[in-house]
Amino acid sequence: MARLDGARARSSPCVTVLLNETRARIVLLDMRLLLLVLGLLGLLVGAIWIGQGAGWIGGSFMTGSRFWLIIGIVVAIVGLVLVIGGARSPVRR
Repeated sequence: MARLDGARARSSPCVTVLLNETRARIVLLDMRLLLLVLGLLGLLVGAIWIGQGAGWIGGSFMTGSRFWLIIGIVVAIVGLVLVIGGARSPVRR
C-alpha cells in the first residue's frame, strides 16, 4: 500500500521485473518502428535516385548519371536491409 505522507513505497521484486520488461518491450518496439521508417525512406530515396540515374525521371542534373544510379542502388539495398531487420526483430517475452 502506498504511503500518504509522500514517502516512496517499496515495490516488490515482481513489480520491478514487470516494469523493466515492459520498458524493454517499449524500447524494442520503438527501435523496430525506427528501423522500418528509416528503411522505407531509404527505399523511396534509392528508387528515386535509381530512376534519375537510369534516365527514367528527367529534369535534374542527376538524370542519366551512372553515379546516381549506383548510389541509388546502394541506398535502396541499405533501406531493404533496414526494413527486413525491423520486420524480423523478435519481441522478447
